[in-house]
Amino acid sequence: MTTVGATSSTPRPQPPLTMIAHSEEGGDVIGNEHGFFTVHNAGGINTFTNAGEHVGTSTALANSYHSTVGNCQVFVVNNGDDVPNILVYSRNTIAPQGVVDERSEYFVTLYNGRSFTQIWRQKLYETSGFDQTSCGLKPSWNITEDTRWAVINGMSMTRPGEGAMYIVDTASGSSKVIEQASAAAAGNFIITESYTNDISVLDPSTLAPIRTAAYTNGGSTDYSNLGSIVGNGINTAFDATRVVMTSTTTFSVLDVRTGAVSSSAIDHDGNSYRYAIDAPSNSAYVTTDDGIAALDLATMQQKWSAPARFSSFCGASRDQVLVTTQRQDALLSAKDGSQITYSDELNQCGAIFGDYMVLSTFTDGTSVYQAFGGKP
Repeated sequence: MTTVGATSSTPRPQPPLTMIAHSEEGGDVIGNEHGFFTVHNAGGINTFTNAGEHVGTSTALANSYHSTVGNCQVFVVNNGDDVPNILVYSRNTIAPQGVVDERSEYFVTLYNGRSFTQIWRQKLYETSGFDQTSCGLKPSWNITEDTRWAVINGMSMTRPGEGAMYIVDTASGSSKVIEQASAAAAGNFIITESYTNDISVLDPSTLAPIRTAAYTNGGSTDYSNLGSIVGNGINTAFDATRVVMTSTTTFSVLDVRTGAVSSSAIDHDGNSYRYAIDAPSNSAYVTTDDGIAALDLATMQQKWSAPARFSSFCGASRDQVLVTTQRQDALLSAKDGSQITYSDELNQCGAIFGDYMVLSTFTDGTSVYQAFGGKP
């Protein structure tokens, strides 16, 4: 086992579900296949390679934002070298000055994920008086699938008391403003819902509409699909154009660009579908009445099904599917659902980055496990 913080080379693939690294530093985990961060309001931000080797620490950023719950204030951006960069949404409060009221300034800043040096910093807006802006706003912010554009819910600088959406270019820090509308990222697009309830899919580089779903007679199915994305503020995209849409009766994929929807006809247990997706192999793994089924996302046809008792999906690779079972984690074959191995020591899902799964808490630190790619 490699201890996080050691200056060793990237660990070789170990048997799956084997711990390969551990750190005493813990917190909320964000990242991608190139690396990850643990974010702790009191303990700062730590960078790791995707295999768990410690890269750097910043305590200076620990108090530059007021919450990290649910990826509210911090995102990773894929424009680093061998580790991602980190994007931070922060507030600077300026105390009252005599008869001048308190003000809050809101910034978004991109830091190098290895050195934590500032790459750029952009002021978006400011508010007067005591401000309670928080993650309670829906959506507080989210980011496109390619991490090029961040969508931030803020306040208008030209319409007092009204909200505004800021579309930030993560490469340069420049921003565009959308007034009198809600917005959210979906794939590599921006979806907006105007105050007149019309919904549009926009090109984030120009904010030009690609298509619009008008609100007429309650709205179409396409209108409802796009509206649910804006309302939830959760980007369930798994590539540049496709978004997962689930309900108690269907597992569907929406093409944001065209509006086309493809759905499965798999029976399941009546609860909302649980699923895992491996985009490179164009495969989805979903719950059924008595286990698990594999879908070809190109056709939404079932490739295979297998009985299996499990609680949730952790993730999937081209060859393997990781699930949480009855107080255990199990690794299944993506070819037929047969069990490859299981762990008595693991009983929960963690964040998946490439071939690794990361479990991190404020009290127990961070542990990195070989999730995929290892030999049983």
